[in-house]
Amino acid sequence: MAAVGITITAPAAGTAAYASNSSCGTEAGTWARHCDGGTTAWLALSDVHFDPFAGLDTATVDKLATVPPQQWGSILTQGPAQPSAYGKDTNYALLSSSLASMGSTVAKPPAVLISGDFLSHAFKDDYHALATDKSQQGYEAFADKTIAFLADEFDATFPKSQFIVALGNNDTTCGDYELTPHSQFLKNFAEAWEPLVNRGGRAPGFAKDFPQLGSYEARTPTGGHAVVVNDIYWSPNYRNSCGVPGEDPAAEELQWLTTTARQLPEDGRSWLVGHIPFGIDVFSTLSGGSPVGLLDAGNQAQLLSVLRGKAWGLTVFGHLHMSTYRLAIGQRPAPAMVVPSISPYFSNNPAYYVLRVTPRQTVVDYTAHALNLHASSPVWSLEYSFDQTYGLSEFDATSLAQLQIELNQNTELRNDYIRFYNSGSGIGGITAATFRAYWCGAVALTAAEYSDCTRPATAVATP
Repeated sequence: MAAVGITITAPAAGTAAYASNSSCGTEAGTWARHCDGGTTAWLALSDVHFDPFAGLDTATVDKLATVPPQQWGSILTQGPAQPSAYGKDTNYALLSSSLASMGSTVAKPPAVLISGDFLSHAFKDDYHALATDKSQQGYEAFADKTIAFLADEFDATFPKSQFIVALGNNDTTCGDYELTPHSQFLKNFAEAWEPLVNRGGRAPGFAKDFPQLGSYEARTPTGGHAVVVNDIYWSPNYRNSCGVPGEDPAAEELQWLTTTARQLPEDGRSWLVGHIPFGIDVFSTLSGGSPVGLLDAGNQAQLLSVLRGKAWGLTVFGHLHMSTYRLAIGQRPAPAMVVPSISPYFSNNPAYYVLRVTPRQTVVDYTAHALNLHASSPVWSLEYSFDQTYGLSEFDATSLAQLQIELNQNTELRNDYIRFYNSGSGIGGITAATFRAYWCGAVALTAAEYSDCTRPATAVATP
């Protein structure tokens, strides 16, 4: 499935190789210290932002609209052979190379996590600019086909893996941050992804629950739990523009999460998966001055109350397109893994994570794999290991608290974090001048906390 012009190299000796995914087997190097106890390699990716229109003309787009998604692959190869450039969303060449790299790196992952935003940022505008059929019905049908095509592509690459998928703010036929609850889009999404999500019968309620709000609960391959939330409703940008007047999907979603969390066991084997992480939007804050929350303040407070009221093992998000983390400090701190994006829309390199997961559903390490778009012939390669880079043997609240302290004190470690933040592209991202703002954003989650942390005279805000 690798696209022309893109090289995928086999892992070298001493790096990650995951073809045998029952323990570590003959694997060496990166995973050597984690090979006991039956650990397995799971995939985590986010913000695919697939752009099926890239490089195509009206006639080709019209052809896509008339054939089933199973026939799209041969048509999409008429588009660019090179992967998307910085500032663009994921074309078919980049999608194909990403899947080929993931499939080569981890042949049979027990689970694949996708933290939302399947559709491109300009999906609606591009459709109306290129398609002959400008009707809303035609547009919605094309969006549904795109979602089904992506399900088919992931299924073909990982036919035995359980998928844990969340929605992003662009995954809608209404508008950005305008996902409609109880909609036909949600129903069609559920139909396309149900065979992957309910693999092994681990998400029996998905087909019924997902069309309501876009959320559901699943058992995981380790016997733990995954609670997938639709946190788009909690964004200050959300509008229910195409829904029923008077509906309050934010409150509905919070009630659903509260009820679901109450029923979870207190064993630390439950993960919450969403799209938008809690905390401050540091990029927007630096652009505008006053702290900008990623979530509405009231909704975030209720979410954090749920997270701090249960022994969650991990929370997983995307949305930022960058490789980072959040930590909700408290008696029961909630660690958040923020997964980088496949799309290079924000001038980041495309990247994904491979998680080393124990039978207790703890993450003892992850490796980041990135595609360097600066190269004339881009090559996917292992970028870094969380354990080897930061010297932390588990991705949990304790380790993140320690990392927060070390990043403030250790210049070399800080430079590593800055370099890996945008997956090695070296464009934009964090600078020495803005590091404190991003560092505060990892743990100072409210506007007041963030303002205090970033004030020059304030003492260092460590966990």
